Amino acid sequence: MSSKRASENTAHLELGERLESKGKTLRVSQLDIDSVVSMRPVLIRVAEEGTTITYGVLKTKAALPHMPTGMGRLLDLTKVECERRGDPDLAALVVNAQTREVGDMYGTGAEGERHQVYEHWSRP
Repeated sequence: MSSKRASENTAHLELGERLESKGKTLRVSQLDIDSVVSMRPVLIRVAEEGTTITYGVLKTKAALPHMPTGMGRLLDLTKVECERRGDPDLAALVVNAQTREVGDMYGTGAEGERHQVYEHWSRP
């Protein structure tokens, strides 16, 4: 197992931790941690394939209890998780099924971030 994958099933988020994201304070719950841990290997596989994944497919593959339209919080926490690991933002891979683009709340730069994600996860 590569060093990048060695800690893939543990979170770098702490229960009860408060994080600022897009002008809001998020308090990390156990469900948040469990969801981010479930999402990470799915998103890594998507990155290795050099593709994207829709909210609905991610919900199914990661067995998330959230509605696909309510996953913004988890994607914000995924970004924090990636930053703490020194990885590019895996959340840039999650797109709307109709537009095939990230949600409006992602902001700008998703295409460039995706390129960095693909490059990072294609290395041995």
